[in-house]
Amino acid sequence: MNKIISAFTGKLGAKIVLEDTLILKEKGKLFLLNMELKKLIQEIGIKPIYAGVYLGSQKQKRFVPSFPLLFMIADKAEKKVFLNDKAAWLFVCGRDIFSEGILHVEGPVEKG
Repeated sequence: MNKIISAFTGKLGAKIVLEDTLILKEKGKLFLLNMELKKLIQEIGIKPIYAGVYLGSQKQKRFVPSFPLLFMIADKAEKKVFLNDKAAWLFVCGRDIFSEGILHVEGPVEKG
């Protein structure tokens, strides 16, 4: 599996298997393809801008996951933080989450 994604999922204690050959990286964005889509891309011979399921983007050394990737690992993650609506919105916007917005924590979670 892609090192960037496996490092991110490992921090959450989530174990998912994604075939390296089905991950497309284009301009810092990562996508998960299926075999049919990969074959079509190879037949056309043009590298797509977007294709498949968007997994996230790499900005410098930081990985920013997509919501589809978060949904894929939600059931498998050992470390989870449940938020109220306001804190969830702050998370979506990339803002800091304060302790009063945390409803419940599962697993060993560190501040950061």
